[in-house]
Amino acid sequence: MADYTPIIKELEMKRVAFKNKPYPKPPTTRDITRWTELLRDDDSSLRQLSASRSSIRRRARELSFSIARELGKEVLFLVLSHLDQRKLSFLDKRTFTDALSKWWSKVQHPDVLAAVASKSLTLSGPGRVDCASRGRGSAEPISAGQKALATFGVSICLS
Repeated sequence: MADYTPIIKELEMKRVAFKNKPYPKPPTTRDITRWTELLRDDDSSLRQLSASRSSIRRRARELSFSIARELGKEVLFLVLSHLDQRKLSFLDKRTFTDALSKWWSKVQHPDVLAAVASKSLTLSGPGRVDCASRGRGSAEPISAGQKALATFGVSICLS
């Protein structure tokens, strides 16, 4: 059985960062592009890639959707912000999601992380990730959590 302790430790550091201020840096443009391509891939787009690249992307995409289904958007957000497609593709779906599940069940789920993940990633139908609807131009005062959403939500929205 693979040891996912180093990955879980990194994800834990990211999770804890959402409990503290200042909030973590928003993802880079490169990250956004990488996530968008991975989560929007379909069989048609994968056929245009080489066999090895297609295999990597398919396995990474399947693991990503498995994590989202079984553990939620918060965990998917943390995983995608830490692991690239190649690393994702080499992880065993069952044992990795089991390890994530054990960790996630023992820790608190920061409200800001939940809000960022919920606002940013909406799974709609098999194999699709779209932006959640989000209001713009509100004149109401905003909380610290909403400031984090403004920082992260727009940055990682996969439209």
